[in-house]
Order: sequence, then C-alpha cells, then structure tokens
Amino acid sequence: MFFTTMCGVRRATGGARKAVVVTNAATAAPGGFTLIEMLIVVVVIAALSTALVASLAGRVDRRALDMAAKDLTAALQYAARQSRLSGLPHRIVIDESDSQFHIEQAASPTGREYAAVTGLPGRTRALGPGVTLDSVLVNGDLVPAQRSIDFGPEGGFEGQILLRNRKGQTLGVSVLAGQCCVAQAVQAR
Repeated sequence: MFFTTMCGVRRATGGARKAVVVTNAATAAPGGFTLIEMLIVVVVIAALSTALVASLAGRVDRRALDMAAKDLTAALQYAARQSRLSGLPHRIVIDESDSQFHIEQAASPTGREYAAVTGLPGRTRALGPGVTLDSVLVNGDLVPAQRSIDFGPEGGFEGQILLRNRKGQTLGVSVLAGQCCVAQAVQAR
C-alpha cells in the first residue's frame, strides 16, 4: 500500500522493504493544453481560413465571368436564330453603364424601329457581379462605342465581344456565321 506525502514522495507502507517513489509535476500526464498550444492552434486556423477565403473569392469572380459569357452567348444565338426564322432583324442592346443587355426585334423588315422581345428571352439581363463589357472586336479591330450587336435574316455581326471581371480576367464571346461560342479573349490590333 502507498501513501503520498506533502512533498510528492510516495512511500510504501508495510513489509520489510521500503520503496520510495518520487513523482514530479513535469513528468505527470497533463490534464489540459497550455495557453501557447491554444494560441498556436488559433493562429494556424486563422491562416488556413484566410487562404481559403482568398481562394474562393478568385473563383467567384471567374465563375461570374463564365456565367456572363454563357448568358450572352445564349442571347446572341437566340437573336441570330429568331432573325433567320422570322425574317426580321434582331439585335442585342448593351447598356455599359449598368452592365446589362437585352434582345430587341425590329417592328418591320427595314429595321428602323425596334422593340424589346416579349417574354423570358426579352428580359433585361445583368452581366453579373463585377463583370463589364470590355470591348467589341470585328475582324480583330477594336470597334469603339458598339452598343448593339445586329443580326439580319441573311446574317449579321461577326466578331468577338470581350467581357472583363474586376480582377482583370477577360473572356470573349465569338460570333461567326451566326454561331456563337465562348472563347479565350484575343488582343485587338
């Protein structure tokens, strides 16, 4: 049988031999974590959280650019197809100040007066958070102040519309013979 003295010495009682066992607070099993260990864990978690947020922010900007390009591609394809089917000119009108666009249809084959297409295809669409119209290229040349992309029954716009996000990444929507696709942006001449 053992008993512990006030100074941490354990002594055996009874029997001929007496064993002395000394216990030390440093060698005893800890009952919790030290303040320094807790601070190190908090600093590591904070660093990992910061890296994760920065990584996700870049992906959100890129995702907004991809979605804007796909939405603009769908609108361009719709305008080109409807123009061929109806025999009336269609156009995509881009409002650079609000980063929005919508589809319009000509009231007559001459295409002098336009009205917004009714229903879901005609609704005004935002390019997306932080996405703006960068420029419009026709045959590789920059076309300043291009506010509308026109399609007629026999064809129409051929070129590339460049979109830019707030991080400076660009993505182009290419149009050739009424067919549209999202492509990496090319540089203007």
